[in-house]
Formats: sequence, structure tokens, C-alpha cells
Amino acid sequence: MKNFINRFLRNFGYEFKSVKLLNTVTSKSYQSKGLIVEFVGVSGIGKTTFLNRISNQNLREGWFLTKDLYRFHPAESLDSLKSINREQETVYRFMLNSVFDELIAKQEFPFSIKVDIFHYLINVVKYDVFMRNSSFPKGFMLDEGIVHNFAKEIVALYSLAKNGNFSLDETVGLLFKNRALVYLSASEDYIIGNLKKRENDQTAVINNWYPLLGNDRLTEFVREKILIAGQIFRIAGELNVPTLHLDVENENFDALSIKMHKFLSSVVPK
Repeated sequence: MKNFINRFLRNFGYEFKSVKLLNTVTSKSYQSKGLIVEFVGVSGIGKTTFLNRISNQNLREGWFLTKDLYRFHPAESLDSLKSINREQETVYRFMLNSVFDELIAKQEFPFSIKVDIFHYLINVVKYDVFMRNSSFPKGFMLDEGIVHNFAKEIVALYSLAKNGNFSLDETVGLLFKNRALVYLSASEDYIIGNLKKRENDQTAVINNWYPLLGNDRLTEFVREKILIAGQIFRIAGELNVPTLHLDVENENFDALSIKMHKFLSSVVPK
């Protein structure tokens, strides 16, 4: 199957290979030009819904949103992966290798879904590199960024770095550079309820988890993702990344919107 995936990826200008993490890395990281404000939280918690609602308010001006990226910069038109250096490539390869191995092991997922998910994650990486080399008046605001989509892999990477396997600054620190996180939380029942409502949504092909997993596995999936999202929030705090916690279940939209406006005012460079 890996040979098939390799051929598939070459069609999109990317070659997949195994990589051994470096024990030491040189300092060649680049400074991001545009601030990236990324929403993180379990799939089904309402990241896209909340982003769409607040983007209709006056904070829309000056921000490039996820839907803007997809509209004006289709993934197939990007060649951003050619610009990454060795250290960045090591980080991205680690995450993609980990995701690939986990996808292959999921017997409940049809092969076509595995390919679609992996293709989607390749595009997430391409967009992340693109944004780091782009400049917009305020920056980017995303509900589907690299931290959300590779949260489990970032937690593993952080653990390895903390144990001294390689530089923290040039791995997880690089991913969080010039990035702010908005962490959305809610109860297990709230998230599962939203995911079940998504079952008949024809646009949610990749992240329509309920039909893929069934009731019992969906509960396990949500519990694991809640734990991982919390770990990402903690790691961001330890790295002094600007963060905002929003309880989307117990606070109304007006209260959440006020907090969001204040947070953006505090992180946008004057």
C-alpha cells in the first residue's frame, strides 16, 4: 500500500519517504510574516460554525480565512513544499509518517477514505508552509490548520523533544512560531450530538465520523480527541503561545464574540 501512496503523492509533487529524526539540528528556521490564529478542538465542536459567525462581524477586515485560502489559492496550484528547509522537512515528515502508519492500521476505514484523508493532510502541510511565507494585513484565521489536524503527532513530537531527542525550538517551537491558538471546549455528549447531526451532511465526506466509526467507537474517538486537544492547549501555554479558551457549550455567542475580539486585539501586531 505504501508504494501506491508514494505514486499517488508524486502526482501532487510530493514524495513520501521514511525519515529518522535528527539528534541535532542547525538553526535555520525562518520568521513567519503573517500571524496565524488557529482554532483547535475536537471535530464536531463547532470550529467552522463559530468562525463563520464571527467572520460576518467587523473583525473580518484584514483577515484571510480558511475559505479564502481554498478559493484564491487552490492546493493543487501551490508549490510551497519546495521552499522548506531540512529542519522543517524533518518535522513535517515525522507528522506525515505517523499519520500514515495510523491510517493504514485503521481496518474500519475504507481504502478510499484513507487516501482522501492523507491527500487532505498533505494539503494542510502545503497551506501551512504557504502561510508562513505570505503576508496579509493582519494574518490568517483558520478552523482547519496544522495544529488541529496533527494534534496527536505534535503531542508525541513534544514528548520526544522534552526527553532530549532533538531541539524543542526547531520542532514544536517552529510549528507554534507566530501562531495563536483559540481552544474550543465542550462536553463529550455535546460533541457526539453534533457529529451525529453531521451524518447526513453530504459536504462532510472526510470528517463524517459517525457512519465510519459507529456509536461505541465514536465515543472512544471523541474521548481521545478531547484529551489530545487539552494537551495541545497545555503545551501551547508552556511555550508561551498566545491562547484563548472558549467554552462553546456553556457560553452564548455574544460572550464568546467579545472574548474573541479582545484576544485578537491583544495578538495582532500594532
